[in-house]
Amino acid sequence: MAPTKTSTPTNYISLVAHFLDFLTVSIHTILYERNVYPAESFISTRKYNYPVRQSRHPDVCEWVNDAVNHIEKELMKGAIEKISLVIFSRWDDPLERFVFDLSRFPVVPKSEWYTTFAKSGESRDKNLPLANMSEQFRAVMAKLAFCHRDLEPLPDECHFNIAIELRGEADPPIGHPQPWIPAVPSLQKERESEHSSASVGEDLGGLATTPLRLVDAGPMSFEMWIEEGKTKIEALDKHLYDEGEDFDQELNRVYDRDFQPLGEFLAQAIHNDAKDKGKEKLQPMPPAAEDSPEDEEVEDRLSQFSFMADD
Repeated sequence: MAPTKTSTPTNYISLVAHFLDFLTVSIHTILYERNVYPAESFISTRKYNYPVRQSRHPDVCEWVNDAVNHIEKELMKGAIEKISLVIFSRWDDPLERFVFDLSRFPVVPKSEWYTTFAKSGESRDKNLPLANMSEQFRAVMAKLAFCHRDLEPLPDECHFNIAIELRGEADPPIGHPQPWIPAVPSLQKERESEHSSASVGEDLGGLATTPLRLVDAGPMSFEMWIEEGKTKIEALDKHLYDEGEDFDQELNRVYDRDFQPLGEFLAQAIHNDAKDKGKEKLQPMPPAAEDSPEDEEVEDRLSQFSFMADD
């Protein structure tokens, strides 16, 4: 049964409903403020007594709603530690990550989803303060609306995805149908196992971090921040704005510098391979690799998964 939003979130299931509502508004706001889609494709509306934007493109709305619905399933299991909206360049380099850290979020077993939250301290005679929660949500919307003051513009033709990071020993969201796929290696975090040590992708954490807000209203407690990736920061370090150059042109140069030489190298390698055709037959064949236990457990070690819409 899907969570339902009540006037005051007194139990876990209504708390999740309020958070997912906030998450949906945040996603649309980020897509607008970071110009992932044209401004004219958004409509103006109000939420938490604050002006916000919502995409009016049916495919975008359907994709966002589908992603949030699948996040709900993992959130009800208590499996999610972080949610992130990742903005990629046209070459799939992660430029920015908007992170929702849910490590403070309560983990509630299914048998207690409808159990009223315990009251303590000053709030012993009150429910979770909805007004305070709405005020904090409104403050987040204000921070997102002006995040462009702290962030440099993005290049053209960016795209985005939603990713989740699992808690501790939570089971990977693998099954059929499979809405989640392992995140790219640079954004992956692998757990320690018997055969492998823990590892963190080079793009996790970014090179610059902008804090947004800590939302703390009773059980509704989570933190948000923005990470700017290596590709973006390295391009900005070239002082392209001082030279009056366009960020997109600079990324083109970075691409030509890093990837064109690689293409030339591969072309030369293929040429050399053709010249030496047949010589490899004189070399002893390496022994066939046996199945490694690491391969069998790799999916169990992964903690970062990106959303993939159902076909």
